[in-house]
Parts: sequence; C-alpha cells; structure tokens
Amino acid sequence: MPTVNANKHTAHDLQLAGQMRREDYKTIKHMDKATLAAYLSRVWKRGYDAGYQAAVKSVAPQLREAAELKAANKEG
Repeated sequence: MPTVNANKHTAHDLQLAGQMRREDYKTIKHMDKATLAAYLSRVWKRGYDAGYQAAVKSVAPQLREAAELKAANKEG
C-alpha cells in the first residue's frame, strides 16, 4: 500500500484551485458594475497583501543579518 503525502497536490487539485466555484460565478454574474469593482478591488488587495507578506518572510532573515552587520561596522 503506497504512503500518502498530505502536502503533495495532484495535477487535478492544482487545476481545480485555479477554477471558480459555481456559487461564486453566479454571485459575480449578478453584480452591478460598482459592486463588481469593489469585489475585484478586495480580491486584488488580498492577493497583494499575501504576496507582500510572503516576500517579507523570505527576505526578513537577510535584512536582519544585513542590519546586524551594518550595526557592527558602525561600532567597530
């Protein structure tokens, strides 16, 4: 019996992740222009914030190390 890796996604899982659910489509389909613009703005903002946080987490150790080196150089 093969072992299951919970963190491994199949190609089908990844394909579904990029698709909109039917309920969401129906909701968006019936929005007026102002409501749709506000909705898309919120979606964009959440994506931007998530990307920013991911970038900060990946760069934070490097920035901390650089700041420590700079402080050490000023002292010495």
